[in-house]
Amino acid sequence: MAADLAGDYLLQGGMLVRIRSGERTLALQMTARAPVRLQAFAPDRYTDAEGSCEVTFQRSSKGAVTGLILTLAGIDRTASRVLWTVPAIQ
Repeated sequence: MAADLAGDYLLQGGMLVRIRSGERTLALQMTARAPVRLQAFAPDRYTDAEGSCEVTFQRSSKGAVTGLILTLAGIDRTASRVLWTVPAIQ
């Protein structure tokens, strides 16, 4: 179910990845980048139309989504699921 994949994920290095779910697709948007539409090709695995971006979602033993592996240009980057909120103004 794509809806449980939607949320925020933090890549190593501090870049935020936001996943939004649509009717049959997901949209991936990284900090300061345009959104990329993703299509499922296997359970918990998505890719863009060109095949240059692949996302594999990771789940706990209870089935909760805990993170993802983002593959760009053949390089795997791991991201943990986070609850992102706007920082308070000081």
